[in-house]
Amino acid sequence: MNSIKKRKPVITYIILIIILAVFILPYLWILINSFKPDSRLFSGSPFSYFKPVFDNYIKVWVGKYFGKYFFNSFYVGTGSAVISLLIGLPAAYGLYKYRIFGKQLILAFLFATILVPPITLAIPSYFLFRDLGLLDTVFALMIADSAFNIVFVIWIMMGFFKEIPYEIEESAKIDGCSDFGSFWHIALRLSTPGLVTVGIFSYIFAWNDFLFALILSGQHSRTMTVAIPDLLQRSGTLWGAVCSEAVIHTIPIILITVFIFKNIVRGLSFGAVKG
Repeated sequence: MNSIKKRKPVITYIILIIILAVFILPYLWILINSFKPDSRLFSGSPFSYFKPVFDNYIKVWVGKYFGKYFFNSFYVGTGSAVISLLIGLPAAYGLYKYRIFGKQLILAFLFATILVPPITLAIPSYFLFRDLGLLDTVFALMIADSAFNIVFVIWIMMGFFKEIPYEIEESAKIDGCSDFGSFWHIALRLSTPGLVTVGIFSYIFAWNDFLFALILSGQHSRTMTVAIPDLLQRSGTLWGAVCSEAVIHTIPIILITVFIFKNIVRGLSFGAVKG
């Protein structure tokens, strides 16, 4: 029995290493190829020695205007996260705290929108933004992505607000604190992990959006997710440039995840459990 107990951690680590390798090796392959000259992309071993060059990054960032697309993605992600928080946080607090007629029906309707395949809303969204004159604008992408992110914010934050001790808000009311003051000074401060989590995930969802970026954007508002077809030419695909674009696209997400990993884990494991 003791030998079996000792083997369990070893087996667990081996399984985790295998799973980690499955996810990391493809990205490592892309990262290495992004620094390879075109003549070395498909010659020899993928991990053989070569002299790194930055031609692919220069070609993508300058020659293919991916610098502009990168900032479009940044604006869309940031704007969508801000809009989702500004609308979703008060909505989550109000639905949690107040007795509203048809509250369960409202929640069921909101959460049902998550189950709707986004592709079914593609054509109506196109005609809606066309009639509003917002096609090929960053603002249209912000609104489209926020429509889904707001529901996510409400879902997660209601779980966090329910964890706030009732006595704290009652004490604040006795001291003369208004409902808005209770929301601003107490609810938001005590649910900071959840606030960070929903903000970051709203940003990531908008950053990685492909469907609405493909339908609603044009030359002026194109994001990085739909710019890869520019690297497909009649003479062949610029695979080195594709790899460098993929690396550039993932860098902000990796940095965000590394710096706020603890808040994300706490937010996912705490607020959504009892909500």
